[in-house]
Amino acid sequence: MDTPATAPQQTLSLLDVGDDVIMVILDELQETSPHSVVSLGLVHPLFNKLAQQYRYRELVFDHSSVACAQLNLINDSHLLSTIRSLSVTGDAEDDEQNHSWRLLADLVPEMTALKDVAIITSREIPAAIIHAIQNCRKARLHITFSTGVASGECLALQRLTGVANLHSLDLKATYIQPDSCLRVTKPLRDILLSCQNLRVLKLDLNEPQRGCVRYGPKKEYMGCGFHNGERPLAALEVLHLEHYPFGQLPPTDTEDAGGVNWSWDGYPGSEPEEDYWAATFDWTRLRVLRSSSPWYFSKFMPYLTALKEFQATSYWGVDSEDALSTFLAEVPSKLERIRAHDFESIGVDSLRRHSSHLKALHLHTPFLHQNGKWRERAMTADSLRLIRDHCEHLEELEIDLARDGEWPFEVLDVLASFPRLKTLSLWLELGQGWTSDSSTQGLVKPFATFASCSSLFKYLRDGSPAASKPSRLRELRVSTGTYHWEGPRGYGKPSPGAFWTKYNSSKFTCALSERDDEASEGVYVTTCPELSEKLNTAMQLALKQDKNPDEYLPGLKDASSSNHRSRRLFERLLVAWNGPTPRETWDSHY
Repeated sequence: MDTPATAPQQTLSLLDVGDDVIMVILDELQETSPHSVVSLGLVHPLFNKLAQQYRYRELVFDHSSVACAQLNLINDSHLLSTIRSLSVTGDAEDDEQNHSWRLLADLVPEMTALKDVAIITSREIPAAIIHAIQNCRKARLHITFSTGVASGECLALQRLTGVANLHSLDLKATYIQPDSCLRVTKPLRDILLSCQNLRVLKLDLNEPQRGCVRYGPKKEYMGCGFHNGERPLAALEVLHLEHYPFGQLPPTDTEDAGGVNWSWDGYPGSEPEEDYWAATFDWTRLRVLRSSSPWYFSKFMPYLTALKEFQATSYWGVDSEDALSTFLAEVPSKLERIRAHDFESIGVDSLRRHSSHLKALHLHTPFLHQNGKWRERAMTADSLRLIRDHCEHLEELEIDLARDGEWPFEVLDVLASFPRLKTLSLWLELGQGWTSDSSTQGLVKPFATFASCSSLFKYLRDGSPAASKPSRLRELRVSTGTYHWEGPRGYGKPSPGAFWTKYNSSKFTCALSERDDEASEGVYVTTCPELSEKLNTAMQLALKQDKNPDEYLPGLKDASSSNHRSRRLFERLLVAWNGPTPRETWDSHY
């Protein structure tokens, strides 16, 4: 019996599913591959129309005339209501910035989908802007404010008092005299006592750490002055405590007031301020703690029942290592993310305690504090095996990697064997650092270059054990040296040569393609983040065709001989491609 012929099924077009379904697809694309949204918008006029709603979802506004023109264009296109995230960055001349603030204040009420507003500034924030954002009741306000030595009233902070949608405050201030610090801490106190939704607080209040003058401790109290049960209105979820002038009790008759008892004159508390904070503040919601001092976090440790992430940011030597290992051994919660300086400061027992929950481990000793022993503290293959065997859920790892004439393949092979690792960050020693024996300390080889880092990523992925193939490693980040001057704190830069480290350091990123089909084939892209897209494209082409990148950049080399900016770009390109220039032959023309 013949089977009756059936009409071929009609293939549905994406155009037939309706705008609401397409928007769901676009939402997913925007989350996983923003570039794909742009590509889809080129396929059909309908997709282009819908994709326009994603074009300005995250808007960066820098007060420039170009930014103002773009904002007016968005307004004329009736797309202000599509903006979900607004970042206001930088400062400009008074007239230009006043105009841009007024424009923002007028148009923010039209941004009805706004969820987050971030303002990064070192100057006054107009009251009209604060008022406009307050009226966007669903929008969270994030303020990053930095100031030099305060000489007048800090209006930028005073205007934040009682702002209900202030979600995060990142405050960095420098002071010399107590009154300049109090101009910051007094309004900070008012903010903490009145902002009911402030969940993220980052504080770095300190004396100048650069220059030729060192400042001693002050007897005058300069902090917020919480006492008699006072505490922030909202329970913090994230606290970064780099520096803060904690108050102390007055010295007794047998103590020297100029010794350890400082910041006591005017302090209203009856116990050391860090003890008051620990016992009185609500720590039940704190998920992330970052601190530069082991004495700070050890005080808070018993109360941190919800902590998921801990970061120790300064190197204090053996005493801080003991404090850190004690903290990790006794903190009530199991941590998912840990940042410390090296494996020894954590200890095997502490690692075992958190291993079942640990997803990210960052171990890096800043080069500033190496004292000639950075290589001794770098990660070893044995330590890596312990980490791998105990932390089976680890997805993110950052370590210091020592070299001595060749790549440490034993360490690299262990790294390749991590079963779930997705992101790996490596710090490499540059050599010829700012140390007493720098005249005899040569550049450390092999150099980290665009090509060598690309090969390194491939080696790590290819070395994945059979049970973990294809490798789960999706991103490699490599950093050499440091982007900060490495001289000791409290001393000025003695010569232009002090900038050698900065201009011979490099960063590289190797990442799998966003496309799933390409990623499954191991296709990846290598970039140097501090260089432009044009320069990166030139290096990518040069790597594929075994040429020099300047062959794809006609005119850049010639322009570098007469144009300072072009010269700096060309030198950056050469460092990324060839490696650092020895200090004795480097042209310190900065």
